[in-house]
Amino acid sequence: MFLGFVLLGATALALGTASAQTYDGPPTGSTRYWTVPAYPDYPPRGPGEAIGLVLWSHGLSGDRPQYHTPPPALMRQFARAGWDVIKIQRNNLFEVSLGYDRHADDAVERLEEARGRGYRHVILAGQSYGGAISLEAGARTDRHLAVLAFAPGHGSDARNASHARRHDNLTGTLADVTAKQRGPRVLISIADGDSLHPHEVRGPAIRAALARQPGAYVLLDETMPIKGHAHAYTNQYAEWFGRCILDFANPARQPKRPETVCSPPNPIPSVMLPKNMSVVEPGADVPAALARLTGAWSGKFSNDRYVDQDREVCVVFERLGAATADIIYALGAGPHRELSMGTWRHKANFANGRLSSEAEQAVSISLIPSADGSAIDLTVLSRNRQNKYTARLSRGCN
Repeated sequence: MFLGFVLLGATALALGTASAQTYDGPPTGSTRYWTVPAYPDYPPRGPGEAIGLVLWSHGLSGDRPQYHTPPPALMRQFARAGWDVIKIQRNNLFEVSLGYDRHADDAVERLEEARGRGYRHVILAGQSYGGAISLEAGARTDRHLAVLAFAPGHGSDARNASHARRHDNLTGTLADVTAKQRGPRVLISIADGDSLHPHEVRGPAIRAALARQPGAYVLLDETMPIKGHAHAYTNQYAEWFGRCILDFANPARQPKRPETVCSPPNPIPSVMLPKNMSVVEPGADVPAALARLTGAWSGKFSNDRYVDQDREVCVVFERLGAATADIIYALGAGPHRELSMGTWRHKANFANGRLSSEAEQAVSISLIPSADGSAIDLTVLSRNRQNKYTARLSRGCN
């Protein structure tokens, strides 16, 4: 029996990142800084109800606006846990004229204003240039609970080979400000494969600097199994390290001193499957050729001109009925370990030899089992038919 079916799924195959969030621009053309709640679905509770306040600083990309960039998924965990998370927005037209020092001053001013409003616990946090700003602010005051710096640095200098600042000076600058931290808790997260800091291994210098500052610390360095400048934006970063980082920043807990170690899972999974996944044996009414697909299948994409070349993919047939199916579709981090793992559930209907979703979605997924049921040929096709990905799946996943 030839069994072919098509599943339409809401999956952004190439990146698998969290959905984008749009933030309004500067209130006026001359506005240098302004703030917005990071998550409309988690509005600020205020100093009387929130655990504390996180002041998030975004990165830098030349003279292009970056204030529309959402914080990583990890920060949503802070909001869900009871923290108020506020974004400090910077007008890209004034990045150069205001400069790094003024950005740090502004963060300190906002910290003091928050303390004056009654927030007992304030965290300075940021990505890339925003992480460097947060560290600089943390070296100027001891009125904060913690600094959380993800991929911190002035990496645009490293990418521009004609710039006078050398790579080792960039690492030295980061180490200097790290050693000057005045707060009780510091987290620095730097990954291997950071394109803004090429040919650098910064971990040893940062570890030595953290040992010289007075606070407890977490260092996630080039040895972690997530790579790239945007490593903190991956779903697996939030999943693997989120609980540890939340506990480290929890004012009701005293962190281990001098270092709290946040460890990844062991072994490292190739994909992240839902914790509530439950594979159900099919009933007697399910055709045998369909029933034998129950469970997990995995493979790697073979499209050499896409970022997803050799990226891990897993399909789990969670529930199969005579006319319906519940399917889990999961993507790995890719051979360079820098892509965000993604997982999606799909409800599909089976009719006339085809299994398909009725909802309007972004891609179509075709799964064709081999005649003997030992393999499945997977094809993923974008809605515009411009991108096509293929993989042969075999039994098992992770």
